[in-house]
Amino acid sequence: MLKIWGRANSVNVQKVLWFCEELNVEYERIDAGGPFGVVDTTEYRRRNPNGLVPTIDDDGFILWESNAIVRYLAAKLQSNLWPALPRMRAEADQWMDWSHTLWAALRPVFLGLIRTPPEKRNEAVDVLFDQLITFQLEPLKAATKSLHELDAGATAPFSPSPRSMCSGVQLTSLFATRSTRFHRFSWPRHDS
Repeated sequence: MLKIWGRANSVNVQKVLWFCEELNVEYERIDAGGPFGVVDTTEYRRRNPNGLVPTIDDDGFILWESNAIVRYLAAKLQSNLWPALPRMRAEADQWMDWSHTLWAALRPVFLGLIRTPPEKRNEAVDVLFDQLITFQLEPLKAATKSLHELDAGATAPFSPSPRSMCSGVQLTSLFATRSTRFHRFSWPRHDS
């Protein structure tokens, strides 16, 4: 049975879990990272030298990095969720890899706005938030539009890339509910 190390509230672990649920893959999840520790142990570092989550063990094959895991599982299971055509697959890869670009920009703001109590926040969070909006708003709008088109029944398959993007868009929605500054920006509406 597939083993997945990672805590359920990790965006990258959620991506892998969501994919496994979509494909009805049986797995055992082992709490690791954050308050569970584990990732700093010698045993875990032998599996994943980065000490991050997720990491999988698929019958002795160890793999880490959420996008690599999702691509591996899709290819191994020959899922119709993984585009067969090179151009479609490249588009899926593009959005999937962009999710890591997004997270690099999102992480400091996430930690500052969501994980830091209000009384301990500082002006640096405002600067980081402004940088996030400046550099990632248009790609986030494009991601949201792509997800909406898929949800509306577009012809493209619901490949791993939208699953990957959902995590970032979900976090951005969380920011919108936690930040009084987010309302200043024109966010696309897809209710028509």
